[in-house]
Amino acid sequence: MSTTQSKTAKDAKSAKPCLALELETIAFNGSQVIYEALASIFKNRGFQLTPEIFTRFNLARPTARALNRMLTALAVNSSGIEAMSAEIAQLWPKKLAQTKPIPAVVKLLGDAARQGIPLGAITACPAAPAQDLIKALALNAEVALVNLPAANGNGRPRPEAWTKLAHQMQASPAQCVALANSAVTAQAAIMAGMHAVAIPDAFSVFQDFGGTDLLFEKPASLPLVEIMALAAPVTRA
Repeated sequence: MSTTQSKTAKDAKSAKPCLALELETIAFNGSQVIYEALASIFKNRGFQLTPEIFTRFNLARPTARALNRMLTALAVNSSGIEAMSAEIAQLWPKKLAQTKPIPAVVKLLGDAARQGIPLGAITACPAAPAQDLIKALALNAEVALVNLPAANGNGRPRPEAWTKLAHQMQASPAQCVALANSAVTAQAAIMAGMHAVAIPDAFSVFQDFGGTDLLFEKPASLPLVEIMALAAPVTRA
């Protein structure tokens, strides 16, 4: 074996798999929070937002961009949409801060932290609320954080966001396992070169998660060993 080959094998053995996630929709029931916040804003204006309309238009794009489509589907005049966008931008992070994290995910992340597995998260929350969410997980570990641009609202991360997160964790995308809540997010992680584990909620469970490595629906627990084995370095004899 040449020197170059030996170095490559050594690097592969020393590479540490990393765990990445969408913060508010994996560690918290973020989609439900966003839906309830939107529904209350709609109700205050005299019309009803249904889960079907929310699911159809909001899961694959920022809420600020989805509002016009939702209003059109409800046959409602879209005047005042800027005020609605500003209101939801203020309301949903506050509502999210009042939500308890999902126990199965907290345990998974806690187990990973205790084993020294690098952790990272992507969030659409502003910086301060995002840090509060991290603190609520009580991980006793550093969590690399990528905040989506403000213009993205509470939209889904694109491949470049997952790539940026891998860089912050000092890893290649191939060393990372991404926990994704929607098909759009899972595909973005896969396009970035990561392994993807789908954990859908009631709004995204119907989606096509083809291409993901694992899928867990309403998990009571999440198997850390099985999940992290996806990014385990492959060694050759």
